[in-house]
Amino acid sequence: MKFLVIAAAAALAAPAMAGVGSSASLTGLRFDLVDLDAADGVAPGISFTGVSHARTLIGSHYCSPANPACANDFADFQGVSSVSQQYVIDPGEPPRAVAATASLAGLFASSMAGSTDTGGARNSGNEFYAYARFQGLPGSPLFQLTANTGVRITAQYTLDAWVDPWRKPPREYKGPETARAGFFFDSKFIEGGPVQHEIGAISDWLSPADYQHETGQISVLLRNDKDHMATIWGKWGAVAGGTLPSIPEPSTYALMLAGLGVLGVAAKRRRG
Repeated sequence: MKFLVIAAAAALAAPAMAGVGSSASLTGLRFDLVDLDAADGVAPGISFTGVSHARTLIGSHYCSPANPACANDFADFQGVSSVSQQYVIDPGEPPRAVAATASLAGLFASSMAGSTDTGGARNSGNEFYAYARFQGLPGSPLFQLTANTGVRITAQYTLDAWVDPWRKPPREYKGPETARAGFFFDSKFIEGGPVQHEIGAISDWLSPADYQHETGQISVLLRNDKDHMATIWGKWGAVAGGTLPSIPEPSTYALMLAGLGVLGVAAKRRRG
């Protein structure tokens, strides 16, 4: 797939790239049925009723039809959902790029941005994320399981996060740059409770570059301990994202100046 090439290139280039980036993947997906009560005479069975969902966001926490900074794609459980976005602030500057793909072949999320990608970013506008997940929707649960049946989901995970910071930024951009990559399994039916795991990289203009890598295997069991068929709700997937330094909002500057004024008055009174 085109996205797989992009994600692989991003991961290989991570240590040398001047900027912020991350990638997360869950591959080798397996769904193994578990008979939780062999004496009940019910054969374990499952229906895959959820959807695959790919989402990307640039400079925004929320998705809405009116928000061009957010992209979504849905497909049924057997299908492929895939989205990608690229945002260029000024010609010649590295863009912010995010991409996500979700299918039974694996879940992939990646994010990248050049450290010189400034463009007057403000508070929440300097963030970018990609999600690839399976989930339930109203009227369509994640799974349906027969009585006393569990499904064990097993996957290989690979996480990368890197930051090679902007070395000579203007004063207003001398803040930390961060990257993170992780995976999650969120459902009340998970044995032992929800699972969330994340790695992160952080640096600034005075610090060395930071590169984090982790790989391993994750296994979770979703259980239906009832004596009848049950709908299993939840979501699980991979996420990658990062942040760049931002210019404070004018209101923040006003609060800072007001605080300095209060400190000045207090100091003057002490001298008096």
